[in-house]
Amino acid sequence: MIFWIAAVALAAILLALAFGGKIRNLSRLHLRFWPIVFLSLIVQIVLFSGLITFSSIWIQVLYVFSLFLLMLFVLLNIKVPGMAIIFLGILLNLIVILANSGYMPADLQAYLKAGKVESAKVLENTGFLNNVRIASEKTHLNFLGDWMILPQPFQAAAVVSPGDLVLLSGLFYLLLRAMVQP
Repeated sequence: MIFWIAAVALAAILLALAFGGKIRNLSRLHLRFWPIVFLSLIVQIVLFSGLITFSSIWIQVLYVFSLFLLMLFVLLNIKVPGMAIIFLGILLNLIVILANSGYMPADLQAYLKAGKVESAKVLENTGFLNNVRIASEKTHLNFLGDWMILPQPFQAAAVVSPGDLVLLSGLFYLLLRAMVQP
C-alpha cells in the first residue's frame, strides 16, 4: 500500500503541475494536529513489525485505536478539500474491521493471484496475518475487505479494500486541490 500512496501522490502532483498548479501551494495546506498521524503510524509499525509480540486481543485493540486516531485527525481537518473522501475511506475500513473483531477480512485467492504466496500460506495455516484474517462465511462484510489487486513494480501486487481505494482517491484530490488554487 505504501507504493500506491506514493504513486497516487506523484500522479496528483504531476497532474496539478500540468494544470498550472504550483508545488509551493502545498505549503499553504494547513493540517492541524498532524502529529496524530505519526502516532497512529507508530502504533501500526510497532504492532506489525514483529519487533514486539502482542496477544491477539492487543493487536485488535491497538489496531482499531490507530484507525480511530486517523479518523480524529481527519475530522479535525475535515474542512480541507479531500478530507471528507479520506474520512469515508477510513470509515469503510473501520466498519469492516469492527464487524470482524478488529481484523480486515482478506481473500486468500487474491493473495495468491497477487504473488503473495508466503502471506497466503500463513493466512491459510493460521487464519490470520498481522491485521487481516482469512475471509470466509464466518467473516462479515467481505465485500469491504481486502480482495482487490493493485499491481506494483518490482514486488508482489498489493491486495486492498474498497476503503483503501476511496482513501487513495481522497489523497489524490487533496493534493490536486492544494496545488491548483484559484
